[in-house]
Amino acid sequence: MSDLTGRLQLIGEWANGSLAQNGECRALDMNSLNEIIRRSINEIDLQLLLVGMLAMLGIDRGEERMRYVLEICVPLAAEEGEEFDLELLQRRTSALTELKDMGFYLSGDRGGSVRCYKEGAVEDLEKDLLAIETALAK
Repeated sequence: MSDLTGRLQLIGEWANGSLAQNGECRALDMNSLNEIIRRSINEIDLQLLLVGMLAMLGIDRGEERMRYVLEICVPLAAEEGEEFDLELLQRRTSALTELKDMGFYLSGDRGGSVRCYKEGAVEDLEKDLLAIETALAK
């Protein structure tokens, strides 16, 4: 079991169409995340910070097995008025190439970000979270 503590933080949980924020970022490891998933009855939608980037994680209990949908927003541009960091852009585009090679769907977003989507069996979630961490933490 890996340890994503400090790289994975829970911001809140979506319920009834609105985000119930927990008021603070709670650091998670995979054991804690797996416990949250196990406690969910049918489905659960979480808002997370993964390596400092906003992510959404949805878990659905289908008839056959549990599946996840993961979306992470990777900013490419500097904040307005800040000097543009070409080295950061190069690292991020390299990371996005890795994510694309791992089966993530990439789409542009306003504000100079790229949204990365992937879905799969819950059994593969830890592997995919670690791949994101490895690619984006460089």
